[in-house]
Amino acid sequence: MKTLKFNDTEVKLSFESYRNNGTLAVEMITVPDEDLYAVITVNLCCPLQTDRLAFVDENNLPGIGAWLKRTTCRASEPG
Repeated sequence: MKTLKFNDTEVKLSFESYRNNGTLAVEMITVPDEDLYAVITVNLCCPLQTDRLAFVDENNLPGIGAWLKRTTCRASEPG
């Protein structure tokens, strides 16, 4: 799995499910020690939330939305 840099920490993303409703939970795991760094989604138990759509938790991890946008856009650029 691809490693990323978040706040000077090497991390990878792990896609899991919330136990109470099976919706998407995205965790940030440190590399190489495999410790949980943060859960970047929040479980709102909303009908829009599914196993493929999640809400990003800006309240507990400020800047995560912008970081995801930068990281995702850069990773998807050709070349």
